[in-house]
Amino acid sequence: GPSAPISPLTRHTCFEVADYGAMKATLERLGIKYIENTQPGGGVQMLCNDPDGNTLEFQPATG
Repeated sequence: GPSAPISPLTRHTCFEVADYGAMKATLERLGIKYIENTQPGGGVQMLCNDPDGNTLEFQPATG
């Protein structure tokens, strides 16, 4: 469920979002627990779990 550990090391679905800051604000406003990482190349990612415990990743759109 949603209380499962959040990890970028598990299989997960990744979404590129046009407005990363707005996505982060939405997660915070809804009280959704997430982790944020800076990747080796300097990119950022947020990960959270959906209600079924599946990990979802959000990162800024690249193009």
